[in-house]
Amino acid sequence: MSGRRGVGRRNLIGGASMLILMAAEAGVAKAEELDGQLLALCAEYHEKEDEFDRLSDIFDALDRADPEHRRIDAVFTPLVGRIHEIRDEVSEIAARTPEGLRAKAKVSLRELAHGGNLGGGPANEADRVVWSLCCDLLGRAA
Repeated sequence: MSGRRGVGRRNLIGGASMLILMAAEAGVAKAEELDGQLLALCAEYHEKEDEFDRLSDIFDALDRADPEHRRIDAVFTPLVGRIHEIRDEVSEIAARTPEGLRAKAKVSLRELAHGGNLGGGPANEADRVVWSLCCDLLGRAA
């Protein structure tokens, strides 16, 4: 025995892992505290955009005389209105945590794609730098 007293390697690794988990949990809690409204709006934005995409696919496949076509058409206006309201609210709220920044970046990417393929880059080439910045924030290659 070397006579050294202290923390063994396994205990050190286990303790470090626990600290990392606690920090991650504290980060999520802090993000909810500081950016809760922003995070909720960003989540709602993606839900509404997903709903719009789903309805668009159905709408485009229907005959104009189909009653379902008219029903979906009536849903689009308030849905698009809410998406625009959310976008405006998100743009007015300052992100105060990394989670808030990432949530805004995801909304920005979707907006820049204008409903297009997120992996394909922005719909407008003038937005390439903003697209790249959002990808950097999300840890993805632009």
